[in-house]
Amino acid sequence: MQKIVIRPAIDNDFDSLTQLAAELQDYEKAIYPLRKSGASYGTESAKRMLVEIKTGESDVFVAEVNGQVVGYIAAHSEHNDCDQNDTYYVEDLAVTETFRSQGIGTQLLKYTEEFAKTKGFKKFGVGILIANDRVLKYYEKYGFEVYGVELNKDIAWIKKKELILTSIKYYVIL
Repeated sequence: MQKIVIRPAIDNDFDSLTQLAAELQDYEKAIYPLRKSGASYGTESAKRMLVEIKTGESDVFVAEVNGQVVGYIAAHSEHNDCDQNDTYYVEDLAVTETFRSQGIGTQLLKYTEEFAKTKGFKKFGVGILIANDRVLKYYEKYGFEVYGVELNKDIAWIKKKELILTSIKYYVIL
């Protein structure tokens, strides 16, 4: 097994973050066709991540194998007036296709969960597209439980009053 290094993302990771964000977007676009294409989203997403790191709005950690960035996780604090504790919320988790199913995503998730604990968070959350059964099972195996379901209605693309269920929010108490 190859050594995996998890570290905070830096400006020099821009190209890798762009590629990974594009891969994630294209994967999700196959599930939900109204999403932007990965090509148009990747650069925009990587720029946003690097700005949010500098402003303290988000944390982004990358996974390296042999000096190559092969995955990332982006997370931030999310306040909910109904809950007693803020949640450290995973916005994105992506591993390049050739390195999937090798435990890299799990290592990124564990690293980020431990980081959240050191910051005093009591809840750890993630949102996924509900039609993404593989990822749903992955997060359940990791210990997340369904917390809520978010319903969206696309008014530009409706078929006979069809509601498109787009995401499930998962939380685990730390």
